[in-house]
Amino acid sequence: MGHTLDRRTVIMLIAAVIIGALISGLGVWAVMDGRLSDAEDRAARAEERVSALESEVEALSAALESSEGPDADASESADADEAASEDTADATTEDGRFFCYVTSTRWEGSQPELTVDYAQMLTGSAAAAAAAAAGDESPPPNDYYIVNENPRLRTFPADAGLTVRMTSTAEGTRPEGYDMAFGQWYDAYSGMSGSFPAIRDVPYWITLEEGTIVNIEEQYLP
Repeated sequence: MGHTLDRRTVIMLIAAVIIGALISGLGVWAVMDGRLSDAEDRAARAEERVSALESEVEALSAALESSEGPDADASESADADEAASEDTADATTEDGRFFCYVTSTRWEGSQPELTVDYAQMLTGSAAAAAAAAAGDESPPPNDYYIVNENPRLRTFPADAGLTVRMTSTAEGTRPEGYDMAFGQWYDAYSGMSGSFPAIRDVPYWITLEEGTIVNIEEQYLP
């Protein structure tokens, strides 16, 4: 009888151990399952947050592009308008007396045009300083120095009835000066008649009124 009880006891103990192990395993599984579920929930929430952030970034980028585009276009348009207005000012509204070289001429119809290259004729201390800065003899011979650093050319209509005051001739120079009709000067400059090399190479003073050349004087250079 005792032997039978001992066997039952052993079986009961073994069963208790197995049941305990199963319960413990279920507990561990439940805990792990809970942790996995929690981790999965956290991962899902993180993914949702990342997606939301990406959407916000895309929205901000689109907003920036839409706000910057028109401004940039407007800036480029403003620059172009400014450049155009400067060219128009040079061609139509610039008045005064300017030292220059005549680089080309054109006469179509009733309106002649001259293209000129502005320069500076310096004298005295300004001439000496400019010549020294350029590495030339200073003070310069005859106390004048011509500076022409800007290559920009300007084209103006000219009054066909004006008179050009000249000092150069085919034989040399006439420092006291003499008058030449614009048409005669134009033909000589263009090489069509009475041409002489100096007429193209000497500097001139032009006077502009309402953007039109109304007077031309050759600058005498000793």
